[in-house]
Amino acid sequence: MIDLTNPEVQRELGTSVQELTGDWSYAQSTMGLADTQRLGEAGHASGAILGFMSLREKHGKGCGDCCLRRSLGRPSTQFR
Repeated sequence: MIDLTNPEVQRELGTSVQELTGDWSYAQSTMGLADTQRLGEAGHASGAILGFMSLREKHGKGCGDCCLRRSLGRPSTQFR
């Protein structure tokens, strides 16, 4: 799991709070994929990343987790 709430991790990946919480739909409409989508694709393609913990708001008041589906294994048909 990569912690995108950590400013050091953001620096290493060349991303920012603005990019992580900005209007991805505009970026998607002008560039095809938003940078955050490219980050997710790279994480998924690596096969080594379970997911991301990311900021949900520009002011850092919340966070959320995004798990990459391939990393979760085979889906279960039963809930326990």
